[in-house]
Amino acid sequence: DELMQLASKKPIRVIARLGSARLWREAEPVVAQLGGSSFYAGERIESGNVLEACFPGSFFMTAQNSFIESMRLARKSGIETDIIARSVVPSLKLLRAGLDDLIAKVDKHDDATLEATMDVYLHAAKSYQQTVRDTGMSAPLLNLLVEQFQDAVNQGQGHLGPSVMLRR
Repeated sequence: DELMQLASKKPIRVIARLGSARLWREAEPVVAQLGGSSFYAGERIESGNVLEACFPGSFFMTAQNSFIESMRLARKSGIETDIIARSVVPSLKLLRAGLDDLIAKVDKHDDATLEATMDVYLHAAKSYQQTVRDTGMSAPLLNLLVEQFQDAVNQGQGHLGPSVMLRR
């Protein structure tokens, strides 16, 4: 089962090395043993704190808390944990595809989309928000997301893709 394979893997350890490229090349074999997903992140030492705040911080912690919010809502609605678990792998695949697409568009300032526009995301998020309201529960992170999508649409960006959020 794909989910069990994911769950059984060792925790990912990452060391983002900043500073001299020469020193990275010398240290890389040892660092790779300590953290197999480690990488060289450039010369600017101060980028380390920024990377830490961005990805383990803002991205991972927000995603984890969104998952907790979602799991709490699903369980309180009577959905069994094994059914929730089956939803995780396809959701992660969708996230990965969306992030890969977003990364590919960032440097090009390409806000076009072949899939969902901000209008579509807003409509879907409002629908999800109503589903939550109908259960009598709350979803603060989803509410914040609706506000952000609504703001983008109000600024005339409804026809664009999610990469437009990078320039806000």
